[in-house]
Order: sequence, then C-alpha cells, then structure tokens
Amino acid sequence: MSKRRVETMQKEALIEEIVGIEWNMFDKVNNLGGRASCQDDYTTFHIMRKSQFQAWNILVLESYKNDLMTAREERRNLLTEKYAYMMEYTHADEYAKIAHVLPKVSAEKSSNIDKITQIYMRQTEQLAEEYPKYMARTRPIHAQDDRHFTSIETYLRCELKTYSENTVKEYWNYLQELEKTGGKIAYMICENIAKCYGYSSLADAERGIKER
Repeated sequence: MSKRRVETMQKEALIEEIVGIEWNMFDKVNNLGGRASCQDDYTTFHIMRKSQFQAWNILVLESYKNDLMTAREERRNLLTEKYAYMMEYTHADEYAKIAHVLPKVSAEKSSNIDKITQIYMRQTEQLAEEYPKYMARTRPIHAQDDRHFTSIETYLRCELKTYSENTVKEYWNYLQELEKTGGKIAYMICENIAKCYGYSSLADAERGIKER
C-alpha cells in the first residue's frame, strides 16, 4: 500500500472520529424552542461536517480533535457553545443573559477569526456568482441577513470562536498556504458536499439543479 494511500486512510479515520464526537455533542444541545429536527438527521450532519473536514489539513484536524477531547474532559459542549455564540446575532436579549458563561475570545484569536472570515466570505461571494443555483440552496451569505436562518458568515464566526487559540492559528496558517497555490477553502467544501450528493463537481451540481 502506498504512503499516500495510508495517509488518506489515516485522515479519513481521524475525520470519522471527529464527526462522531461532534455528533454526540450535537445530540445533547438544548435549543430554546426544544429539540431541532436536524438533531435526528445523522446523514445530513455527517455529510456537512465530513465535507468541511476533508478540506482541512492534518494539522488543523489534529488540533481540533484535541479541542474536542479537552472540552469533553472539562464537560463542555463545543456545539452548545457555538449555538450560544450565534445568539448574539439572532437572539440578542437571550445572549445577554448567558454571555458571561461563555469562554472569552482573546484579541489575537479575534483578529485571526476576522482574517479567516474575510477570506471565506470573499470566496463565498464568488461562489454565489459562479454557481447561483447551488448557492441559493445554502444559508444566507451575510450576517446582515440573519433572520429565519443563520448566515454562513455568522455560523463561521461562531464556530471559529469555539476553536482553541492553536486551532484558529493553524486554520489561518493553512488558508494562507492555500492562497499561495490558488486553493479556495469555500470551494473545496462545497465541492465535497456536491460529491456526497452524487455530483461529479460543483459545475455538475449547478447543471443538475438547473435541469430540475
């Protein structure tokens, strides 16, 4: 078996482990309006999370797995924290009541989150121009459009806040490396999702949606 094949298998195993830990946390999230239907939809959860993690490198994956393991040891739920952070944008009054119990975000971490979000949003806007039908089926893009559905921008920012300083830093370093080679994280994730749903590429998904 080739070295590349072994590395691919190891990465896939790591991703499955991460998704498994996340799913257990997701299952325990308590929502304001009661249990959400998506908490009983493992298939969609697995596709969306795996598609994201497949676009990461090993350094980011290993750091994030460590975040999850640490949180579990501390009896913290990173998925609960993510949705709590989102409330700042979607339910400000309720957020004000719980903000003091959420982990504080340092200035350095906040700066890296801003830089990551800026790159990701630029790529997402490009995706919307190139693949409008595909992107019309996703979340709203910008935080200003947070209403019935949380935007891609808000979701990303709030998820990044749950990562450790190291994971955010590794993520930022990875994005800079991708930029040097023309890689685009938002495109990679969307392409992975499209392939999970049986399309060969984003372009194929766009054509398939148009034909419906």
